[in-house]
Amino acid sequence: PLPTNIAANVGREAGKIYLGQHSATPTVGDLRVSFSVALPTEVSIISQQINNTFEAFQTKAGRAFERLQIGQHSAEAMIAQAQQENKTLTWGLRLLGFIIMMTGLNLIFKPLSVLADVVPFLGALVGVGTGLIAFLIAISLSFTVIAIAWVVFRPLLGIGLLVVAGAATYVIITKLKAARPQTTEG
Repeated sequence: PLPTNIAANVGREAGKIYLGQHSATPTVGDLRVSFSVALPTEVSIISQQINNTFEAFQTKAGRAFERLQIGQHSAEAMIAQAQQENKTLTWGLRLLGFIIMMTGLNLIFKPLSVLADVVPFLGALVGVGTGLIAFLIAISLSFTVIAIAWVVFRPLLGIGLLVVAGAATYVIITKLKAARPQTTEG
């Protein structure tokens, strides 16, 4: 039994308990309480047991690691899945960085296409050209940033990426020099 001062303000609706005057017009301080059941199931956990509880496992590298998955899984499978998730996140962030860099460079070059809009088709043509240049510069800079980060942990991969970035930079410079109008002296 609820106390009389609370019982007058308790209602039930759609499997929930409502504490307040009217559930249709809630006010500050009203409560809506619902319950759910978590059925027992088998889980796999990677953690460190300390007394009656679990805490994050300290790796040899000094990082804290813990993982909980529904179902029965081996430690190797759980670690492999964590590594795959980490790899996917890393490449996703690299792609996002590239897109942000290319967008920023495109916005820097945008005034050129706006100036060229005096002649209608010329503005679109300059926009495509500056977009291509922004794309090539973003590839070069992205590979350079990624490569510098990799040189510390995997020197061969980092140096390989620096070579790719250098090649992209060479292509950009070569294309820009070829696009310049040639002046003849004489």
